[in-house]
Amino acid sequence: MECTCVRHTDLPHTTKLFADFVYHFDRVHQFYAHAPFDPAGYAAAAAEIDFPDERRAALVAALRDQNGESESLDRLTRPGTVAVVTGQQVGLFSGPAYTIYKALTAIKMARQLTERGIPAVPIFWLATEDHDFAEVNQFWTFDPGHSPVELTIRNTMRPPAGRWAGSRSPSIR
Repeated sequence: MECTCVRHTDLPHTTKLFADFVYHFDRVHQFYAHAPFDPAGYAAAAAEIDFPDERRAALVAALRDQNGESESLDRLTRPGTVAVVTGQQVGLFSGPAYTIYKALTAIKMARQLTERGIPAVPIFWLATEDHDFAEVNQFWTFDPGHSPVELTIRNTMRPPAGRWAGSRSPSIR
């Protein structure tokens, strides 16, 4: 498999603001409290967090209800622990590869912060109720000749009107 790095500026519809944020932060620094690639910025941002104990307890309780017990949630109960949060809208076959990369990046970032003395845990959420069937009923792959091919779920799988796509489970026969 060939791997290629694609700059954000090579992607269609990349905004100038985002491109400057990633590649020329000096041009947009006045809009942001901390530089995105400066480890000191993360330490400064973590020090600015004021998260009351009762809100922390409610957050952890809600996450435990959804996920069960975990070492990460035990760490999140401790004052001063920050969360590296990312997520993705659910799509057919779990969405594009960057969904996995986003989760792995949150894990890596939480580890790096912890190693620098900022206790951190990764949190990944799935946006299961914010999309409709037309957004998630297809995906793109490549055929043997490396040409893009769209694969689509039949319209018969469409959930009832007013229901999100996650409310419909396909039956496999």
